[in-house]
Amino acid sequence: MNSFVETHLAAVVCAGLAAAVAALVVSLVTAATARTRSRALTRLLAETGGEDALARLVEGLEATESRAARLNNDLRNLQTIQRTCLQHVGLVRFDAFRDVGGKQSFALALLDADHNGVLVTGLFGRDEGRTYAKPLHGGTSEVALTDEEKSALKQALERSGATR
Repeated sequence: MNSFVETHLAAVVCAGLAAAVAALVVSLVTAATARTRSRALTRLLAETGGEDALARLVEGLEATESRAARLNNDLRNLQTIQRTCLQHVGLVRFDAFRDVGGKQSFALALLDADHNGVLVTGLFGRDEGRTYAKPLHGGTSEVALTDEEKSALKQALERSGATR
C-alpha cells in the first residue's frame, strides 16, 4: 500500500511540475509578444506623428465624457420636472340636470406622476353653468367627491397603473 501512495504521489508531483513549466512558457511568450507589440506601436507613433494624433484622440475623448456628463445632468433634471407634469387624465361626461341632455356636464381628473393634481367639474344647465376645482394629493381629495368625480379619478389612477 505504501508503494502505491508513493507511485501516485510521484505522478501528481510530475504533473504539477509539468503544469508549472507550461505556465512559465506561456508567460514568457506573452511577455515577449507584448514587448514586440509595444515596440511596434512606439515605432508607428513616432513614424506617423501618432503622438499628436493620440493626444487629439485623448482630448476628444475627454470632451465627449464632459458632454456625456452634461447630458446625464440634463436628463436627471428633465426626469425631476417630468414627475410634476400632467400625466394621467380621467374624464366622465354626464347629465347634471334632468332638463338638459347630451351629457354637457363633466368631471375631469388631471394628475402628475405622484397622483397630485386637480379635479375639475363643470355643471351645465339651460340657464347657467358652474365650474368647480378640487385639489388632489396622492390620488385622494380632502373634499367630498361626487360619483362622477370618483369615476374620473378612478380612470386617471387606472391609466397610471395605480388602482384604488
